[in-house]
Amino acid sequence: MDTAISDAAREAEQAAPGGSQGCGHLETVRARTFEEADLSFTFVAFMALATLIAAMGILTDSIVLIIRAMIVGPEFGPLAGISVATVERRWTLVRRSAQALAVGFPVGITAAFVLTLILDATGVAPEAIPNSRQATLFISHPDWYSLLVALAAGAAGTLSLTTIKSGALIGVLVSVTTIPAAASRWRPLRRLG
Repeated sequence: MDTAISDAAREAEQAAPGGSQGCGHLETVRARTFEEADLSFTFVAFMALATLIAAMGILTDSIVLIIRAMIVGPEFGPLAGISVATVERRWTLVRRSAQALAVGFPVGITAAFVLTLILDATGVAPEAIPNSRQATLFISHPDWYSLLVALAAGAAGTLSLTTIKSGALIGVLVSVTTIPAAASRWRPLRRLG
């Protein structure tokens, strides 16, 4: 609910833990998470496009392209949907969200694979020396810091969904994204590093 005009509503808002900033409504959280958790043509198209952008970012060692791919990637919706539905034990919604990811990721990975085959066949793909792409090496070689960032980003995403501070969600989308990692799975050729 965006607006409530009454003394009782104001008192309830102030009595909520954290005051008006912590007054997250369960219906709002459900709406935000479940509306983007379903498999659709648009979801799959965004997954493929985001993974293509990430693959080009990895090939050119461009952090700017990696960040763009992270922003375009739609996988946060189904991931949040799985989390909220699991807490509420709504297994049908868990399956729907998981289905979106199970279709979206292979399509994106396949798109990146085909792109690299085409770039290699046409001679456009840059030559690579192992470990030469230092700016994007963190994608193909995740470590314990990657896990800590993912956990912190997941907590921040939950917090931004349950409070008025949803402006933080774009930062969460960038830090929790799995699109660049999916794009790095395409390495069919040794010369692409």
